[in-house]
Amino acid sequence: MTAAVTLTACGEDTKADAKVARGSVSASASPTTPLEDLAPVEIAAKSRLAMTKLRSFRVKGTAAVGGKKMTLDMAVAGKGNCLGTIGVKGGTGQVRWYGGYTYMTGDRRFWHALVGGEEGATPQQVDLFVDWLDGRWLRKPAGGTGANKAFPFCDTAAMFPKDTSDSRLTRGAETEVNSTRGVTLTGREGATARTLVVAAEGEPYYLRTSIKGGELPQRFEYSGFNKPVTLGPPPIANAIDGTRLQR
Repeated sequence: MTAAVTLTACGEDTKADAKVARGSVSASASPTTPLEDLAPVEIAAKSRLAMTKLRSFRVKGTAAVGGKKMTLDMAVAGKGNCLGTIGVKGGTGQVRWYGGYTYMTGDRRFWHALVGGEEGATPQQVDLFVDWLDGRWLRKPAGGTGANKAFPFCDTAAMFPKDTSDSRLTRGAETEVNSTRGVTLTGREGATARTLVVAAEGEPYYLRTSIKGGELPQRFEYSGFNKPVTLGPPPIANAIDGTRLQR
């Protein structure tokens, strides 16, 4: 999943980052600074920096992961805190990252889609596991080895890393995403085509990212910038300690 998000995280080139850093004071004082005079790689770097500074935002869209098409609708409230829904193979699940823990619950189709492909697990074992999880939340420590790579949507650092390939981005025609005017940046690596739409007015936040072709196609839209997000853990009595599970 990291590779998928890395491709959406346009920003790069040491010179571009340096220029963005030098201009951060004036940009904050004048949030309507136009992007017309910036190169595509500079726009990408500026937008990445703006996204990492957000207190909260919403990301919604689809991604193909491990051959499975997933739909996501997440509200992110700073590094390591988020909540939202995931859809996969007709099932629906909920996820929360809060207080250093990851909580997940879902219907039977959701759990079957997630654990049904576990190596060495028989259909009977999967059914028993799904029965056990029915109506409960699975809790695990967040930020463990591979956690951010497996599900990076609650960590802005994992969602918006630097990408040296952004030096090859080109600028396209302006467009609109949810009535907000945006600057379009496009790039291609082999069979994979990337598109990033950055707000042309106000702060240069991401409006849309997409990847076509390759192994990890995806499309996401971003909104709700700095809007309040109410977060909290589910009832602890209804949570299963995932660290005790034996494979």
